[in-house]
Amino acid sequence: MVNKYVSAGTKKLLLLFAIIILVLAYPLQVEAFEGSDFIKVGLRYGNSAVKQCSIASAGGLKLGTVSDEGFTETLPLPAYSELIATARDGYVELRDSNGVLISADIGVNGCLMPYEDGDFISFDGQRYRGGIMLKAGSGNTLTVINYIPLEEYLYGVVHREMNMQNPLEALKAQAVAARTFAVVSKDRHASEGFNLCATTHCQVYGGVKDEYPSTNRAVDETRGEIIRYNGEAAEIYYHKNSGGHTQNSEDVWSAYAPHLRGIPDPYSPEYPWSAVISFSSLQQKLIQAQLDPGPVESVRTGGRDSSGAVSSLIIRGEDREVQLTKSRIRAVLGSSLVRSRHFSIGDVYEGGSQPKSSVSL
Repeated sequence: MVNKYVSAGTKKLLLLFAIIILVLAYPLQVEAFEGSDFIKVGLRYGNSAVKQCSIASAGGLKLGTVSDEGFTETLPLPAYSELIATARDGYVELRDSNGVLISADIGVNGCLMPYEDGDFISFDGQRYRGGIMLKAGSGNTLTVINYIPLEEYLYGVVHREMNMQNPLEALKAQAVAARTFAVVSKDRHASEGFNLCATTHCQVYGGVKDEYPSTNRAVDETRGEIIRYNGEAAEIYYHKNSGGHTQNSEDVWSAYAPHLRGIPDPYSPEYPWSAVISFSSLQQKLIQAQLDPGPVESVRTGGRDSSGAVSSLIIRGEDREVQLTKSRIRAVLGSSLVRSRHFSIGDVYEGGSQPKSSVSL
């Protein structure tokens, strides 16, 4: 069957209309934010951590440490436009391009900055503002973090979440939403040593290559502005297309949030999509989620929420029945396959009337 809607939970593009609806419907306010000027963005970590990397800046580098007070320089390196970082026995060492040791241990909060003010810093050829922090991880791997002013971080976010060709006021709304999300979610990756990642798990961030005059202007003209609810930074989410209706927070996750109420959205039209998944692939996804029901025999929906989205998906296997609820449906099956929870289920037929071992959404 063809799905008519796309998810309200996919954070890709914020339309100005959605902000207007939200502000008119609830006591939300856009106000200045006073907080930390810097943010730590994870570029490589966990499974994407690297063994070795190149850090470069045209005008040279400087080594220092990062604390709550900011960056403190410990070793000026103006003669070195490129250094190679390697994790070794729990430490991060730096060598020049000829292999000469520069530092055997940059420290727990070691950070490389451009020596010249206004220069960019490059990590394996990709340019960023701010500096690059390096942390040694298990298996002699490096966690790579961009230490950057919050406002400059947003320069690399807005175009990735809303195309730079959109009207300025829409881009400004996106900048406010992205800034608010960053402030509210600053502890999302605290256990890994940084604030936010650079993927759709948080907000897509591409560094200098994704900066444009229009999106930078949108950030500058809303500098420090965030959305507040009852005086506090509001937990908000933005999306590309709601399919005509947003969802209540408890219908997506579990907690009730008074400012996250599902309402009709006439500015997001229906968006058709379809998908087919084999029973064997479905079982593999469930195994990965430690929910193996045995060979899959049938799939059915188990109810819908107030917006019409599927609230539970029931998979019957040879060994047991498994139920996926709310956001867990897309988390387990894959958000790129299941574009939203607004779908119906149909069998896939092969030849006459014998159903194939697949299900269509």
